[in-house]
Amino acid sequence: SYWNAASFNTPSSYLHFSTFQGETSADISFYFKTSAPYGVFLENLGNTDFIRLELK
Repeated sequence: SYWNAASFNTPSSYLHFSTFQGETSADISFYFKTSAPYGVFLENLGNTDFIRLELK
């Protein structure tokens, strides 16, 4: 079994979480298997702090 596993069955599928609070540091890890050539794994937009992690 996978901890916090998610499946995305359409190109427009996504998960939505409350705003990410990294403060001074944070650890993020992914274990994935995909047949898609590109996609966004994580996006957090703010006034001054932001992050975007994508597969291209």
